[in-house]
Amino acid sequence: MTGRDLTQFKNFKTDSELARAIIELLPILETPGLNSLCKKLRHNGKKVKVHLDLLEQLFAIQSVQKHALGSGKKLYYLCDPSLVSYFGGDQKRKLETWLQTEARAQISYSMAMRTSLAYYRSSRGGKICALLLLGRT
Repeated sequence: MTGRDLTQFKNFKTDSELARAIIELLPILETPGLNSLCKKLRHNGKKVKVHLDLLEQLFAIQSVQKHALGSGKKLYYLCDPSLVSYFGGDQKRKLETWLQTEARAQISYSMAMRTSLAYYRSSRGGKICALLLLGRT
């Protein structure tokens, strides 16, 4: 899937093996962020970031920003809990993926233009995997 789809981006030098490795690693990494991926893949951050952005544009993965009051960086998840299961993700990651996918769907269905999704991590490491941030009207 990703090799053929990545060829649509003519302005980027893409690596289908790297894209596949990213997709396979996201469900099993404890913290599915850019730094964790770079360490595991042994690639530089710029190349991995480009591939994450392209995979997000292809709707293969989705990103979640951190809440303004929390710690951490942007996290990445697959778009489908069944893919998480296929690539060896645990029950917790399947539920996180399902919750975020469902929250995005509800935002889209309700056409809540000023609503966004984020996660919160405390300085002690506690995590809330999905927060709906309601914009003011």
